[in-house]
Amino acid sequence: MKVLVTGGAGFIGSHIVDRLVIDGYRVRVVDNLSSGRLENLKQWLNSESVELLVGDLREPEVALRAVDGVNVVFHFAANPEVRLSTTDPEVHFTNNIVATFNVLEATMIAWRKSKRDFEVYNVASEDWITVDEVAGIVMEVMELKDVERIYKPILHGVG
Repeated sequence: MKVLVTGGAGFIGSHIVDRLVIDGYRVRVVDNLSSGRLENLKQWLNSESVELLVGDLREPEVALRAVDGVNVVFHFAANPEVRLSTTDPEVHFTNNIVATFNVLEATMIAWRKSKRDFEVYNVASEDWITVDEVAGIVMEVMELKDVERIYKPILHGVG
């Protein structure tokens, strides 16, 4: 099974990549590196398990390339600066809404072409989903059992 992690060079996305590779999945990462860092993926950059696609999901062609041949999409690509939505809503809109729309559209196009099953999960910073809920989704989709979950509390969007 091949998994796409958008925003996979970011903090959350790179941890999902770590777990997927450790569990034996082939992972494609797409990230524009605006806030994500290659350093977060350094242990996998020369691995055959990880394919890195540097590109911007605001461009529909990038989204189409990203979803090609994958079965599961974890969509974490977003502008992480929540306060930007009040000071520059256009940037927030294009980075978060347009990119998400392009990923969903590309997934639909790929599904129509291949008729294979897709699972798409979108978790953006403003969705207010807990770390435990994200972990539960990942564990369910990846059929992970007997996994110990340890978290550090994170306050996001407070300021």
